[in-house]
Amino acid sequence: MIKFTANFTFAGKNCTTSATQKVNYLDYKQVGDGAKVTGFYGYLEDDEELVIPDKVPKDYVNEIIAGSDINYIDGQAFKNNNIIRKVKMGENIKGFSNESFMGCKNLTEVTIGSNLESLGSDCFANCPNLKSFKTTACGYLYLTNGANPFSGSDNVVAYTPHSVVFQKRLQSVGVKTIGTDKHNYSINWDWSNYYRNCVMHIKCSE
Repeated sequence: MIKFTANFTFAGKNCTTSATQKVNYLDYKQVGDGAKVTGFYGYLEDDEELVIPDKVPKDYVNEIIAGSDINYIDGQAFKNNNIIRKVKMGENIKGFSNESFMGCKNLTEVTIGSNLESLGSDCFANCPNLKSFKTTACGYLYLTNGANPFSGSDNVVAYTPHSVVFQKRLQSVGVKTIGTDKHNYSINWDWSNYYRNCVMHIKCSE
């Protein structure tokens, strides 16, 4: 946010007027049928959250990708950015490239939707104030080179649904995880090809 202040004289009296302009600009690049965020330019208030939208804004300068789903965060897109404190990702985000948020010293909280599939090497490394990594994703999580994406971010806790696969992947590289909900699991085994009219149904609750 930039504030403009002007002093002037009117009818023999000293007057002051001010205006504010929000400057928050994300840059994008086309990737297949979608897009990725390649950089951030602008200012944020102390407690202002950086929101990465689901789609590239329709008024974006590159009309080819305007309106496209935003699926990825590019490598080093936000590296060493000390302005950002909180980030909320759009629901379409699937992955982060290497070092995408590396060295963001003031970053404290990251929120991601349910489509997260991959975290690149050191994508959230050396973020000493990062304490909360929240996601509703619960499928398989690919870690580039099997490395810890949070290396040097020793205070981070990943809040995820109760997904054994997802949580185990993070735990395997030393990330603390906390389950955020409870799920009911249903499994149907159809053995009718081997035993006539035999179907086993199992329902479990955590």
